[in-house]
Amino acid sequence: MVAAAISPHLWITIFSTCYSACTRGLVTKRAFERYWVEWRLCRGNIWRSFERTFYTLQLKAYLSRKLRLWDFALCVHALLREAHGRKTKCTYHESILTRLEGSDSVVTFNYDLVAERAMRGIAESRSATFGPWLYGFGPLPTPRKLPVLLKLHGSSNWRLTASSTRNSDKDFQIRTKEWGDFDKAPGYKRITTTEIRAFPIFLPFWDKRIEHKPWVTLWREALKKLRTAENVVVWGYSMPPTDVKSYLLFTLGLSGRPFNLCVIDPKDETRERWRNLFLDSKYWEYKSVKEFLKHRPPWF
Repeated sequence: MVAAAISPHLWITIFSTCYSACTRGLVTKRAFERYWVEWRLCRGNIWRSFERTFYTLQLKAYLSRKLRLWDFALCVHALLREAHGRKTKCTYHESILTRLEGSDSVVTFNYDLVAERAMRGIAESRSATFGPWLYGFGPLPTPRKLPVLLKLHGSSNWRLTASSTRNSDKDFQIRTKEWGDFDKAPGYKRITTTEIRAFPIFLPFWDKRIEHKPWVTLWREALKKLRTAENVVVWGYSMPPTDVKSYLLFTLGLSGRPFNLCVIDPKDETRERWRNLFLDSKYWEYKSVKEFLKHRPPWF
């Protein structure tokens, strides 16, 4: 599980900078103005945490206008474009992904494109072309040279197409066509007003409808991978109490059998939560990914 964190101070800087950068589009500007007002109204103990602020604003939008996703989607894309500049690439992601093969899988709840951008150089060195197969959609290439990236909360480069009862895979359309597209701002293409309601994302709440198409196929594939996993590295996912369905996914896939479990997280309570949940596992823990890469488990 690959995740990335943004500090509260950087979050404020990015929001302010991105607002200035987005004034060219009136729709985006108005969306930012609405969310800026909502953010300023949050109590101090909420806005000091990027995660709390993010989920609080989204929940307010959800309750006020049935997930007012048009504002939320515009803000998310604009913030990602500004935060993840064209020249940025996470070397930590790249160091971990380099050690994965085609038989491995990555389960992530992030809908940014950090993992894809880190994977680009690896793909080019292995002569692996980009395609929907990377996300588990459609037939896999033979031989498979890269791990499948299962993004269970959706992705900023996906969109929902017309519903299909025959093949749920066709309900997700990948907007990225090749690895080079990740150099363009960087892969966070602007959303038009006609595309906003087709922006497929989930947040870690208890009411996400994963049992509906096309999500159910994606979550079933993740469960299948977990049930056969012998080595599991958890990086940056705290398994929050509100994310009941993700909790059930992991317990159904991993409980009651031995496997190697490595948890990378700065918080003691997060590492303890994972440890107590899977007592049959052989356990490794690290406070940082830097420490993990310096003293890796023997099986990684």
